[in-house]
Formats: sequence, structure tokens, C-alpha cells
Amino acid sequence: HVMKSFGDWVRRLSNEMPIIQSFDLVDVIEDAMDRRGIDWGMEVSPSIPLVIGNKEYAQYVLGGLVSLIKQATGKTPATVKILHGPEGMVYVTMTAGQETVKDLRMLSEEFYGGLGLMAARYLLTMMQAHLDLDYGAGAALKLTFVSEKTKGL
Repeated sequence: HVMKSFGDWVRRLSNEMPIIQSFDLVDVIEDAMDRRGIDWGMEVSPSIPLVIGNKEYAQYVLGGLVSLIKQATGKTPATVKILHGPEGMVYVTMTAGQETVKDLRMLSEEFYGGLGLMAARYLLTMMQAHLDLDYGAGAALKLTFVSEKTKGL
């Protein structure tokens, strides 16, 4: 049932355009961590602007990525950094609490699933956001969102 409902959800997404609005990315990430009972350190630059996208899609994607990092790090706490770049972008980095997480590649392909990872990238692309996976030292997931401040540029 889970795979069928996931497949239905991905099919629905491919047939409808997302409603793009502005939302508070920090709140979405904090909510994703709270729902999973996670108390990781968060480093947030002052005055993070609202980002452009779809809050519902961001909740799905970030919830999955938080779960992925939680699986990869086990009991070791991870860190989340949210930074506002000078060019109007908002950068999110979720870093494992250890230097190298040998399972991050395997987990991103098997636990989150190739289809799940593809859906996450698809959803982020529709929001003009981008996902990078860094499997090297300090294994991390890096996301880039467009801030509301870029409107009209």
C-alpha cells in the first residue's frame, strides 16, 4: 500500500503545477525534526528571508531528507546550517555528526530509494531549488532555495 500510494502521489504531482508561494523554510525544517523527535544543533543566520516554493512539497522532501540523515548518523547528532547568501539564495546543509558516513550513499539509494530521490529532486526543481549529496568527508545533504528577495531582479 505504501509504494502504491507513493506512486499515485508522484503521478499526481507530474500532472499538476505546484502552487508557488513564499514560506518560512526554518519553520519547515524545525517541524520536520520535531515530528521525528530529533534535537540536532541548528545554526541559523540572522534574518533568513522567506523562500519561494511550495510549502507542502518542501515538507515532504525535507522530512525525507531529515529521516535519511537520521538513519545515516544513528545516535550521533547531526547539524543543520541555514545561511542566507548575498545573492539572495538560502543554503541548507545537513551534515552527519561524524567525519564520514559510509552508509549515506547506500541509504540515499536504498532507504530513500532511487524513485524517492528522483521525486525529491523533481519537486525541488519545480520550486527552483537544488539538492546536492556530498558523500565525502563530513557527508552532507546540501539544498539551495531561492529567497523571496530575488523577486523582480
